[in-house]
Amino acid sequence: MLVYVDDLVITGSDNQFIGHVVTTLGARFSLKDMGLLHFFLGVEVIPTPAGLFLSQHQYVRDILET
Repeated sequence: MLVYVDDLVITGSDNQFIGHVVTTLGARFSLKDMGLLHFFLGVEVIPTPAGLFLSQHQYVRDILET
């Protein structure tokens, strides 16, 4: 679980447990499930068979353009 101000990223290998965590948090707090994670704080998240690949490719391109 990663928390940044009012944003959460919950990931793991057990989808049932993740669902339980989201349900439990949802019973106590107002949540909005944004679906699969693609970007978080400027970091691109790419799922792979080995896990998650984190990339700042777009961030680097933006810096180079500037």
